[in-house]
Amino acid sequence: METQSQQKISPMRTISFLYERFLNVLGIIPGVLAGIMALGVALEVILRNFGISALGWVTEAVEYGLLAVAMIGTAYLYRIGGHVTVDLVTSNLPARLKKQALVFSAALSFLVSAVLFVYGLGATIESFEANVTHFKSFSLPEWIPLSLIPFAGFLLSVETARHIWMILTGRTPPVSRQEDI
Repeated sequence: METQSQQKISPMRTISFLYERFLNVLGIIPGVLAGIMALGVALEVILRNFGISALGWVTEAVEYGLLAVAMIGTAYLYRIGGHVTVDLVTSNLPARLKKQALVFSAALSFLVSAVLFVYGLGATIESFEANVTHFKSFSLPEWIPLSLIPFAGFLLSVETARHIWMILTGRTPPVSRQEDI
């Protein structure tokens, strides 16, 4: 009889474990970025109130930061059920119809995420090849912030596929925590 330490761990289980940890890290980054953006805006307001020339780059940095927060945190929020849901209809459906509605909703989310990935990747590659650069406070190649879009689309596609699999195999996926509000 094999002990637990002698049992082989399947490659899929290892990939799933690493993926979960990766998403956990991605769940921390938006919070850190939001804190940095808040400090930057607060510093700019304080400097302006003292008549000191404001930091001209903060607004642009916050614009890029907001994109990063939304794109990096989306898949993590979907995984933990922290996304916004409107379950007025599905909560009142019989179990079989509720399951079908949840699969349909997740499949629609998958399609939107896949389109986001494909078109975002195309736009990123096109911008990279054209060497487009934005000149504002920062001189930043356009493909850098654009690359967050296919990144988020891919991860959200993976998460929605996992969500569908959980529903179809009878496991309960995370749901929005509206009852905690």
